[in-house]
Amino acid sequence: MGTLWQSTSLAAWKAALASYDAVIARQESAKLPDRDRWYHETLPGAIAARRPPHVTLPELVKLTEWKMTRGKWRARNRVLVQGNSAEAVKAATAAGLPRCRTHGADLDHRRARGRGPRDGLRGGGRRRAETYRSSMNWWRPRSPGSAR
Repeated sequence: MGTLWQSTSLAAWKAALASYDAVIARQESAKLPDRDRWYHETLPGAIAARRPPHVTLPELVKLTEWKMTRGKWRARNRVLVQGNSAEAVKAATAAGLPRCRTHGADLDHRRARGRGPRDGLRGGGRRRAETYRSSMNWWRPRSPGSAR
């Protein structure tokens, strides 16, 4: 796998993609396979079924848990995410998701800048379609009219 990034072989990339679930299952967290399956298989349909497409507060909390299961668990980040109102999450993600795929969501940071949650939303849970850029920084919806 060390030379995969340099490979132009479609077969090599397909083999790497086919091994994804097994690699996730071998990770240290017993919760990761279920959370990862939810992110890739359930979340995209839930978002797409809504008009306008948006993320709910429970989904944002679960997205935070999924992200932290993949990296370092920081309980404070989950608390910060849970501190958002359901209305603010819905409004920010409904406004931001259409732009998210190219420009980043209309989300602002609580503590430090980072791309992790935005990229998690950018992927919209699409099954391994994009590289997930890991970051330990978490975002919250920006209040209307607030400065960045």
